[in-house]
Amino acid sequence: MNVFFKELLQKIIFVSVSLFKVMIPVIILVKIFIEMGGIDLIARFLGPPMELIGLPPEFSIIWATTMLTNLSAGFLILMEMMRTQTFTVEQVTLLATLMLFAHSLPVEARVAQKAGLRLRVTLVLRIGGGYLLAWILHIIYTRYGLLQEPLVVLWQQDTYDDSLIGWLKSQLIALLMIQLVIILLLFLLKVLKLIGVEKIMIILLIPFLRLLGIRKEAATLSIVGITLGLSYGGGLLMNEAAKGHLSRQDIFASLSLLNLCHSMIDDTLIMLVMGADASAVIWARLIFSIAAIAVLVRIIRWLPDSIWDKYLIRWKW
Repeated sequence: MNVFFKELLQKIIFVSVSLFKVMIPVIILVKIFIEMGGIDLIARFLGPPMELIGLPPEFSIIWATTMLTNLSAGFLILMEMMRTQTFTVEQVTLLATLMLFAHSLPVEARVAQKAGLRLRVTLVLRIGGGYLLAWILHIIYTRYGLLQEPLVVLWQQDTYDDSLIGWLKSQLIALLMIQLVIILLLFLLKVLKLIGVEKIMIILLIPFLRLLGIRKEAATLSIVGITLGLSYGGGLLMNEAAKGHLSRQDIFASLSLLNLCHSMIDDTLIMLVMGADASAVIWARLIFSIAAIAVLVRIIRWLPDSIWDKYLIRWKW
C-alpha cells in the first residue's frame, strides 16, 4: 500500500509540474492576448467555421490554444469564459470533440511524424476529422433537440471581478481545481490498472484493429496509444518501425487511428469533467475513428508506392 501511494505521489508531482509549466505561461499570454483584442482577431479566421457547427466565435481561441498546448489549458479558458457567459451542453460537447481530436499538435504530431506518418496526414486527420465529427453531431443534436439545455457547472459564479486582482484570484482557484482533477484522475487510472481494466480493453479492441488491417505486431502497441496516449503508443510504434518490424500499412493504419482516438481514459475524463456528454466524447469518437480508418485504409491500399512514399509515409528514421 505504501508503494502504491509513493508511486502515485511521484506521478502527481511529475504530471502537475509538467502541466503547470505549460499552462501558467499560456494563461498569462492568453490574458494579454484577450486584453489586446485577440479574440476578435482569431474569430475572424476560425469564427465562421465555428458558427457553422453552432459554436460561438469566441470558442475559436479555446480550440487554437488547445491545438498548440493541451486539453487542460483549453479547459481553463472555458472556465474563464463561463464566469460571464452561459453555454448549452451541446456547445460544450462539440467543443470537447474538437479539442479531443486536435490538441498538443506540436508535440503529438511530431511523435507521429517520427514514427512514420507524414505531418500533412496528421493535421488533416486531427483538425479535419474533429471538425467533421462535430458537424455531424451538431446536425443530429439539433435535428432531435438533444443537449440543448444550459450547462450547469460547479465553478460558475454569480458575480465576476474583472480587475487584475480578481483575475489572479479566479486563475488561482481554477488551477487548484485542475490540481484536484489531476489527483483524482491519476488515482483512478492507477486503480483501473490494478484491477485489470487495461487488459480487458486490449481483449475487446484487438478484433476491431484487425478489421482495420492492423496486424498483431502493431495491434498491442496501438492499444497502448488508445488507452494511454499517442506519445506512449507512438513512441513504441516508432521503435518497432525503426527496427523494420511493421509494414507501411501497419504504420499508416495504426498511427492514423491513434491520431483520431487516443488517451481514451484520461482525456475523456477531463472532457466529462468539463461538462461534455459521453455520447460524443466516448461513443461517437470511437465509432467515427474506427469507421473512418476502415474506409481510409481500403481506399489507399491501391495507391502506387510513389504516392505512399511521397505523401503518406516516411521510411527514414
